[in-house]
Order: sequence, then structure tokens, then C-alpha cells
Amino acid sequence: MSQFTTFSQRVNQLFFGVDVTQQSNSLIDSLRSIHQLHYKDYNARNWEFWENAWTATPEFTFTGSPLPDLKIEAGTIGVKLGWIDTDSIAKVLELNWDVRFSKNAEAKKCFEKLQQLFGDVVTYKKFEHDKKEGDAAYFLNYNPGDNTGQYVSLFLYRSLITKKYEISLKFGNEFMDE
Repeated sequence: MSQFTTFSQRVNQLFFGVDVTQQSNSLIDSLRSIHQLHYKDYNARNWEFWENAWTATPEFTFTGSPLPDLKIEAGTIGVKLGWIDTDSIAKVLELNWDVRFSKNAEAKKCFEKLQQLFGDVVTYKKFEHDKKEGDAAYFLNYNPGDNTGQYVSLFLYRSLITKKYEISLKFGNEFMDE
């Protein structure tokens, strides 16, 4: 299906080839170097009690799809950074990838392509459909040898705010879940 053979390589393909397992501001610098991405800096830090950290969420917008043969209307990458206590180095707390479509058929085509992208390289997958909420697909790549894992959660829904069809991807691995 894809020239990229591992779970990580397929995730990185969605982030325009950037290795998203980086844990600090270097991820921001790497994403800023991609010419298809447009950087929106949110310098304001917020204290988040439940994270016990100061956080900021810079965003990157894009209009060209990172996947061949798929057209998207617009997309966003959000990187939630956290500074625990007085740490001067930020840690990636959350990494999100969202794309929007005007037409349901195009959104479904992309959602199916994303399911195919991850379906054959994971150890666990689950699919759900709810008439009101939309579709969800969960992919887990678990390595029992060192008890580590990576996951991708995909959601397809129609936004009540924008009235667009949206696909949200939530990505995580052991460094984000500590």
C-alpha cells in the first residue's frame, strides 16, 4: 500500500516527513522548516492544573495533502508543549493532526485511505460508527519486548461550528504518556 513500511514511518508521512517522536522544541523547529506548513506562534503560556505545567500550543496550517492522491481543503497540526515546574525545555504533551473537507465523500475517501495506511502495520485495530457522532478508528502498535507502544486514533465527523467534514488524528507514544 505504501512505500513506508513501519508504523512510525507512516505517522511521519502525515507530518510531512518530520520525525514526530522528538520530545522538545526541536519538533517545532523541524515542522517550521517544511515549506508546506505555515506557522502560527502562540507565545502565551497557560497554567494547566491537570497537567501541572505551563503549556502553549503552536499551530501549523496547510492546504496541500501530505498523502498522494488525496485532496484536502485545509489542515492543521497542533503541538501542545508543556514546561513542568521550572524546566526550561518543553516536553510534547499532545500532537494533533486535523483536515477539513466541504464534501462528505472526500472526507470518507481520506478516512478510508488513513485506515489502510495504518491497518496492515499495527498489532491492534478497532472501528466504531455512531450515527450522531461519526466514525472512529483506533490503531495500536505494541511491542511486548520492551513494553512500549504507539497509537493513532482517527475521528471523522461533521463540525457543528464550521459545518465542514473533519478528520482528527490523535497520536501518542510512550514519551507522551509518561
